[in-house]
Amino acid sequence: MTEFAPLHVSRNGAVGVIELAQPEALNALSMAAFRSIDNALDEFERVDSGVRVVLIRAQGKHFCTGADLKEAKTLREV
Repeated sequence: MTEFAPLHVSRNGAVGVIELAQPEALNALSMAAFRSIDNALDEFERVDSGVRVVLIRAQGKHFCTGADLKEAKTLREV
């Protein structure tokens, strides 16, 4: 399993797995999470990766509440 803050990335045969790993923040998507997802998908898309399908799941009770509003507020203030 590879660590991409704030998620876990792994592979099970031809299945690439991206797991949102911030249950305390309801798996809200920060800019770091978007970059990590993009990096993980780039890794899975490589011809030699052997990945044929990607599963996205989340830790905790909630899958994802959307964008990280605390971070979005700071981006608007810039």
